[in-house]
This record gives sequence, structure tokens and C-alpha cells, in this order.
Amino acid sequence: HTFSFDRMEMEVDPSLALPHQVVMFIPLLSVLPHCVQDVVLCHNTLAVMLELLTKNSDLQVPLIQRAHLVDSLLLTLKKALHTDSCGVSDVSGESECQIILADITEILSCLTNALVASTQHKFFMVILEILQQLSLVSRSEAVVCGGQASCVGHLRVMEAHLLQVALSRIQVSAATSSHTLTHQ
Repeated sequence: HTFSFDRMEMEVDPSLALPHQVVMFIPLLSVLPHCVQDVVLCHNTLAVMLELLTKNSDLQVPLIQRAHLVDSLLLTLKKALHTDSCGVSDVSGESECQIILADITEILSCLTNALVASTQHKFFMVILEILQQLSLVSRSEAVVCGGQASCVGHLRVMEAHLLQVALSRIQVSAATSSHTLTHQ
């Protein structure tokens, strides 16, 4: 028996299609956690990713929801925090792990700020999902490594930082709304 795709009909939901820019990120996101050993490569990849996310804010939610951006970043973060060969960078004098941690924190802060600033309520739910994912990773690491482990401390600091970014953005938005209402 032969089978021909010509005779096969498929119904495709156009809303499931990913923008080509998002599709281009998928291979990068899949290899990102595996490049942690090469700090320069990982740092440069994260820097390019931040620039692209900043310039293309319309891609942020599809990358989070459909291309697993946050999963990739958190897996990269976990691997960086558990890398034994994290020495001191010759250039900055900073720990190589701290460089990757700072890059990921900057990306997640950028996303948090943009999503909280959005007027679309569904985007606020996306930031809650990001914070929940980070919390789950932190709790999982606490179980595996112990509550006092440095990786757990770094994850908790990141949680607190992202909450502070979200709260600061909410305060700015509230102040702007209040200012606008009093001047009408």
C-alpha cells in the first residue's frame, strides 16, 4: 500500500502558527543551557537575546508562551549556578557565574517591566506565570541542595528583584494614572 500526502486533507488553525522570528529563536533557546561552560558565548548570546527582545517587544509573549523562553533561561541559570568551573573573569574581576546570572536577571527584568506596563490583563498573568516558574525552581533547588545552598540564595534574590521590578512599575503606572486623573 502506498500513501500519498496529496490525498490527505489537514485542517490547520492559523492561530497556532508561530511568527518566523519566534521560530528562529527556538534552536537558540534549546542550546542556550548547554553553552554555560563557555561563559563568553553564553554572555554574548544572552546579550543579543536581550537586544532583540527590547527592540521587538511584540515577540516577548510568543517567545514566553510558545517557545519556552523562560524555561530555557531558568535551565541556563540552574546550570550556571551548579557549574564547578565558574572562575573569575579576567576582564571584569566578577565571577563568571555572576555574569550569566546578571544577564538572565536583566532579561527577566526587561520582560517583567514590559509585561506589567502593558494594558492587557492577560500579560499580567504571563508575569505571574514567570514568577511561579522561578519560585518552583527555587523550591526544587532547596529540596535538592538544601535551603541554605548558594544556588537557592541566588534564586531567592532573583525572585525578590523581579517582584521589586513589578511593584516599581505598578507604582509608576499608578502615579501616572493618578496624575492624569487629577489634571482632567
